[in-house]
Amino acid sequence: MTHSLAVTLCLLSALCVVKSEKKLTVTGDEDGSVSISCTYSEGYEKNAKYFCKEEKKLLGTKCVDLIKTEEHNTRVTNERVSLYDDTSARIFTVTIKRLSLDDAGKYFCGVKRSIVRDIYTEVDLQVKEVLGSVKSAEKLSVIADEGGPVSISCIYSQGYETNAKYFCKEEKKVLSTTCVDLIKTDQHNTRYTDGRFSLFDNTSARVFTVTIMGVTLEDAGKYFCGVKRIIISDKYTEVDLHVKQALGSVKSAEKLTVTGKQGGTVSISCIYSKGYETNKKYFCKEENKLFTTKCVDLIKTEEHKARVTEGRFSLYDDTSARVFTVTITGLTLEDAGKYYCGVKRIIVRDEYSEVDLQVKEAAGTEFVFLLDGSGSISHEDFVKAKNFISNVMQKTWRNCSDCRFAVVQYGSDIRTELSLNENDPPATAVNKVKNITQIYKSTRTASAIHYVLEHVFVAENGSKKDANKIMTVLTDGRILLDPMNLKDVLSSPKIRNITRFAIGVGSEFNNPKTAAELNDIASDAKHVFKAGHYGALDCFVPVLVQRITGIKGASELPSQENIKLC
Repeated sequence: MTHSLAVTLCLLSALCVVKSEKKLTVTGDEDGSVSISCTYSEGYEKNAKYFCKEEKKLLGTKCVDLIKTEEHNTRVTNERVSLYDDTSARIFTVTIKRLSLDDAGKYFCGVKRSIVRDIYTEVDLQVKEVLGSVKSAEKLSVIADEGGPVSISCIYSQGYETNAKYFCKEEKKVLSTTCVDLIKTDQHNTRYTDGRFSLFDNTSARVFTVTIMGVTLEDAGKYFCGVKRIIISDKYTEVDLHVKQALGSVKSAEKLTVTGKQGGTVSISCIYSKGYETNKKYFCKEENKLFTTKCVDLIKTEEHKARVTEGRFSLYDDTSARVFTVTITGLTLEDAGKYYCGVKRIIVRDEYSEVDLQVKEAAGTEFVFLLDGSGSISHEDFVKAKNFISNVMQKTWRNCSDCRFAVVQYGSDIRTELSLNENDPPATAVNKVKNITQIYKSTRTASAIHYVLEHVFVAENGSKKDANKIMTVLTDGRILLDPMNLKDVLSSPKIRNITRFAIGVGSEFNNPKTAAELNDIASDAKHVFKAGHYGALDCFVPVLVQRITGIKGASELPSQENIKLC
């Protein structure tokens, strides 16, 4: 449907004057999401609401509807656009996902009126271009001078100290792209050299540093420093190397652009010149004052080959590699900004490297409950199961603001009762769970798991690529009348990065075959819970909440022996 925006002259009544509550200017990032909230006056709570985009035609200007609804206090979705009308606040909110540059323009969110002209709010949507996506845990942009040396330092995770390390350059062929090794070694804590390239793997700091001598303009390009892994794909850091033509002096040995994730850890490694191994090293953040700019020290030390820690910051000076590495834990969005890692010098100006730290907002945790609604479960027990899910949601949200839930019920049918996009406001999400109507009949557990993989953990329904994904199956017995095979579903590549819990309720799980099926559903034995009856589920709430919030960044879950028997 379209709405005419032409100016109308009304001589008989002031009622046909167009009323705009306010004019909004909203900015979103390309590939991101944006929400636009529009107020309306008392008395229009039950009117239809819509959101349209202005399009200029040959003979006039029209506003083309993107979404329109008469529903209230529930989220309505039309492809990338959703609308939620909160009648108590008299605000309806439009959310647009997967923004593109073409989405920029003028919009109107309107309230439909029968006799007089609609009420609307004008919206100017601006979309900021995103230059690229980070494919690795850290992406480095390194600047080197033609003819000089450059060092590139990459961190790796605990447990990979003895793995082979390598450095390769991306080369594009006619039909493919390959990464050609420039240097590779199994040696650790010693410098390995191959032509112009050398590699030093510092296992205590878990940083390996590649140095290129005699840098040429042709060396510019994309590189990867990687850790060799046997079964799973290699861990790597993408490096964008820029080479500046030797026209003058450069104040810092290199300029780094480092990207980390909110709540995560990032390491920043800076090289320094020969002869400054014993000098004091420091790391500071640039702060703009009223009339001046200062760099405030965050950590400073004269110690070498020993990790020094101050709060969230640590510094390790590897004098043999002439690299000192600063690590920041518990990253926040406020940590983003300009930093300098410097070498203290007495007479001349300090040697330093400029660091541009960017912090990406955390994708959070996505938790899906698969609720058994088969006919073997009484109405009273089904209510207890819903209350259990509601309790887990509410107690998780107290400590995890970026945790989102979905609920899928399965029986003779499979349906989404709560989507990942329906968590705001939380009270509405909890009420939606409590009002679920039981399906009854069969127990199609395998089909339900397959449904989650295909319809819940997908971008078009609100799932984020980098989010921690957790699935919990709550059931009272074995699979019944399911056309799909459980082992086939569990072998899907889409399930590999999903943590799976299995909760079995009732005496049916004393049967070895039923218990084995429950074990197959879970990721491992630590993720299996058993309750004697539905009333006992509440004692699992604190354990499950701890494991939901603990999975983010936790290296190991608590042992099964610590779980209270219910």
